[in-house]
Amino acid sequence: MKNISLMPWEARRRERRVASRAGQGGITLFVVVVIVLLSTLLAAWAFRSSMFNQFVVRNDADYQRAFDAAQTLLQDAELDIMRLDASGDPCRNAARTGDLCRATGAVYFPYERGDFAKELLRYLSAKSPSCEKGICLKRAGAQDFWNLKSELVKMKEVAGRYGQFTGAKHDVVGSNDQGLNTLLNWTPNRPEKGNAWYWVEVLPYAVSKGRSLLSGAASNPNTNSNRFAPEAHLPFVYRITVLVEGHQQGTRVVLQSVVSRQRLP
Repeated sequence: MKNISLMPWEARRRERRVASRAGQGGITLFVVVVIVLLSTLLAAWAFRSSMFNQFVVRNDADYQRAFDAAQTLLQDAELDIMRLDASGDPCRNAARTGDLCRATGAVYFPYERGDFAKELLRYLSAKSPSCEKGICLKRAGAQDFWNLKSELVKMKEVAGRYGQFTGAKHDVVGSNDQGLNTLLNWTPNRPEKGNAWYWVEVLPYAVSKGRSLLSGAASNPNTNSNRFAPEAHLPFVYRITVLVEGHQQGTRVVLQSVVSRQRLP
């Protein structure tokens, strides 16, 4: 059998074809690697966007839940001030037991002008903070105590809780009751536990030199001082502060309201 030798120019052409195929294979591999890398980056971006959206939705839902609980607790505190039970009916003596309608205990909302100085002021002035079971004297110093960690711990220990004095339905922490906002749950005798607290400052309402705390000349019946003034025999206004902490860390709702008890015409 004879050996067939290639001419020099044919050998060079064959080498070029082999080199060309190798170069094309290298380019194809590079394109595939780039496509895979871009696909990975796109998938990672989509995953991160999805997680961020879930985070935003979860936090918003938690805030809305906390806000709803704060509004409910604010209404419960108003019923407490007005000496009404959870149904809006006046507290009956037969139903007064324990904390319900503040039947027992040294602190209660004044029934008349003299109760404040004789009982409430003297009793709470000796305490620090000057609160007990959600009833407080006018706060001195920084008003935003919820932003002061050490102060907040003390205030939670003397706060009122949802349904504690009105009899509104509440349950212990961990309840699966679907009819109750779980942020309003609390454990008796554990004031620091739970998510919702309220405090009511009893503020004496005074008219001095023709002007009052609500401003306006007292002699003019159309001014705010007369339209919103409390009953003459019970000259107090009540500032309610409600704090609800959500399930997510950092979720917090603070609401404040001022109540002036007025005799219905």
